[in-house]
Amino acid sequence: MVLFSPNTSRDQRTILRGLLGMTVVENLNNYLGLPIPIGKKKTTAFQEITNRLSCRISYGVDKASFTWSSIAAAAEAFKVSFGWQIGNGGKIDIRVDNWGLEGLNWDTITSNTLNQNEKSVKVLWHADSRRWNVNKVKKVYGHDWGDKICNISIGNEEQEDKMIWFHNPHGCFTSKSTYSWLLLKEMGYGPHRYFWKALWKLDTLSKIRVFTWRVGHEILPMSSKITTNIQGFDKGCHVKLY
Repeated sequence: MVLFSPNTSRDQRTILRGLLGMTVVENLNNYLGLPIPIGKKKTTAFQEITNRLSCRISYGVDKASFTWSSIAAAAEAFKVSFGWQIGNGGKIDIRVDNWGLEGLNWDTITSNTLNQNEKSVKVLWHADSRRWNVNKVKKVYGHDWGDKICNISIGNEEQEDKMIWFHNPHGCFTSKSTYSWLLLKEMGYGPHRYFWKALWKLDTLSKIRVFTWRVGHEILPMSSKITTNIQGFDKGCHVKLY
């Protein structure tokens, strides 16, 4: 394919076309995506490329924004499951931090018995020993949270406070513990979780345990359940009598 200059005569075009064995065209818009006959109208010539590039950049920015917003949302959800493990108590601010166990933070303080300068977790200990001041703890947090707090171990003086993941026995963040936490969160943290623990420990066939678990979570493949996932499924009786 060849494009001649407008100054090339018809006769010369015919001769060269025969010698080269190529198709002569009157207009060639672009080659490899770039405009060929630019002239003085450079803005018009490159407008199509500019438009395509702008669309791709916008798509990339939107996609990146969605990705980062998803990461930010996940980080916010995970934040409550990280907190301080008590060592010497030097780093823990009970008015700001998550500490001890999940859900224990400034929102769990139920009274105004602490003054503005009492921020360290140490104010909840006896002054002469590294033990919880039970009466003070329950005044600040109430009886329910107070009992939980008084069961939290306190580290020795040389042990630094450490940030941990509450849903792992060793305090380490792992994908396995995260999956288990998300599953429990979906199911709920109610008293029934103790029932499931007892269920998995039963000395019976595994298929019975699994069946009971599926019944409890309403995930048996019954017609009424299948219709919620498959459109057009007939939820009537499918039993055949012989």
